[in-house]
Amino acid sequence: MAQGMLRKPKEVRHGVYDKFLNVYGKFLRKAMKLKILVFLVAIGMLVLSVFLALSRGTAFMPEMTSTQVTVTLSVPEGETREFEEMTGYSDQLMENLKDVEDIDTIGAMVGSGTMLASMGGMGGMSMSGSSSGGNGTSITMYVLLNQYSTISNEEIEEIIEKASKDLNCNVKIKTAMMDMSMLYGSGVSIQVRGRELTVLQDLAREVGLKLETVEGLENVNNGLRNMEQEVYISVDKVKAAKYGMTVAQVFQLVYVKTAETTSSMKLSTATKDYDVYVNSAEQASMTKEDLSKMTFTYKDQKTGEETEVKLTEIAEIGEREELAAINHDSQTRYIEVKADVKEGYNVGLVGNEVEKMIDKISVPEGYTVKIKGENEAINEAMSQLMLMLLLSVVLIYLIMVAQFQSLLSPFIIMFTIPLAFRGGFLALFLSGSEVSVISLIGFVMLAGIIVNNGIVLVDYVNQLRRQGMAKKEAIVESAKTRLRPVLMTALTTIISMSTMAMGMGRGSEMAQPMAIVSVGGLIYGTLLTLIVVPCIYDALNREKDLREEEIEIVKEEEDPDLLIIDEAKMKREGKL
Repeated sequence: MAQGMLRKPKEVRHGVYDKFLNVYGKFLRKAMKLKILVFLVAIGMLVLSVFLALSRGTAFMPEMTSTQVTVTLSVPEGETREFEEMTGYSDQLMENLKDVEDIDTIGAMVGSGTMLASMGGMGGMSMSGSSSGGNGTSITMYVLLNQYSTISNEEIEEIIEKASKDLNCNVKIKTAMMDMSMLYGSGVSIQVRGRELTVLQDLAREVGLKLETVEGLENVNNGLRNMEQEVYISVDKVKAAKYGMTVAQVFQLVYVKTAETTSSMKLSTATKDYDVYVNSAEQASMTKEDLSKMTFTYKDQKTGEETEVKLTEIAEIGEREELAAINHDSQTRYIEVKADVKEGYNVGLVGNEVEKMIDKISVPEGYTVKIKGENEAINEAMSQLMLMLLLSVVLIYLIMVAQFQSLLSPFIIMFTIPLAFRGGFLALFLSGSEVSVISLIGFVMLAGIIVNNGIVLVDYVNQLRRQGMAKKEAIVESAKTRLRPVLMTALTTIISMSTMAMGMGRGSEMAQPMAIVSVGGLIYGTLLTLIVVPCIYDALNREKDLREEEIEIVKEEEDPDLLIIDEAKMKREGKL
């Protein structure tokens, strides 16, 4: 196409651009004289940009907004509500929202999915279900916006909060399209692991109290809320031995009288088999007092007389609270302590504070306190992506080594990657975005894109030096000549990803951090590539003429033009 369309190329003069090139050339010469200062500023900016980006916190996936809003009505802790009262709250909220133009449909469900009510776009409402459909503790409502809605999720959230302010229950509103907490758990979760339940409970209580002091956490649950009242029997071995009883024999006697019933037969029908249980009145209503009255028969070995001995004479009977269920992971008992992250706080930053708090807890030997949940998922994903990034950088370097047939030139080009990363981190900070899995994927992409600028620049410097140009002159000339293609290639990518970086349209939040990193990294990395890479090239390369290397290669190959090349060499050395 170039051969056919560019038959009569015309020289185009760019007055402003030519002046800019001259200014750029002078600036580059001064920068190469102050290489150490340029390197220190570049390193300082990299550290600063990483610090600023991480100050925003970390996230697994960015929240995606949609046309659906979920509203949960729940009973405040420690209080009770009737089923009809809770459904009345949902009806009242529907009534308050039905006149909002952007809302198309409202529905409500309770329990395991029983539909309570739905209001269509035309304003009609249908009711179904009954009080047997749920327990009256929680109702989930969904609000669907119409497809032409221009209202933002923040605005619809404010409307719902205003409409539900008079309801005597807890109201939780969620506007995100994707709830990633279903995969890894939301908020902060801590596993207290060990053998003895009493020690686990004490540790869980201590962790729960510590979590309550961490700013940004709410609804702390130490895992001991669902405790059950338990009757325990502690046998005195010495007293039991007087009656010829062992601890095991005492427990066996108690077990016989308190054992749960088992299926005695099956009742078969045409569709299903039913187990039939026989339960005595004594077993159904066994209490602590009944255990205290329990006796066993003791036979005197000398006289042969049998007497009834009360259980309380050889054992202590008491009550205490125990866990309703014991969780196991890898055959190890654990209690899970949970807390929610408050609105406006970042789970990564809060998780860091929780980790510092855990490190200060004195944990007995054989027990562990480990943070789980969303923060653990973020750290694992980040470590995997960092490994992926490292592998991509190594592969990029090896490919360039094969192309350049050199180790030094690709090494110089690789410095464009941290320059671009600096721009990516600054872009995340300035846009208010968190460092997430998606943004790290943007860094992986950026590593492969930004090296193009360095390749164009370094390759042309090598070409000029092979033609006999001095090193510094070759660097400046290459930078000025390649400035236009470097800017053009960078701008094409920047402009093409700009709409994605601006987050235009619902659901665009998922890919937005990746585009922000790419655009910011390309803008910043391209500008600094034109300054830092020439300085690095100047610092790592000697003044040696590259044509001398070329001449030696030709000599070894016994090229027929050897005489001409040798003659040129002698001219340079002043021998001709």
